[in-house]
Amino acid sequence: MIGVSEIVREGTFGGDWRSWLRRRVVGLLAIKLLALTALWWLFFSPTHRPAADAQTVAARLFPSLQTPVHRSAAHD
Repeated sequence: MIGVSEIVREGTFGGDWRSWLRRRVVGLLAIKLLALTALWWLFFSPTHRPAADAQTVAARLFPSLQTPVHRSAAHD
């Protein structure tokens, strides 16, 4: 009777299933790395970051320190 290990050893993998598996894993890891790099480049690269100067940061962190906008009596 033929066992599963003999089929794998002599079957579709050409007798060297470890090298086939290694190539497959390395290929998939390379594709994953390319996909992650593309996502970073498209969404998180420095070109997609807003400018952060001191006034903008202060306005976001301490809105109560900003000068209030006075409304005229015509808008009340």
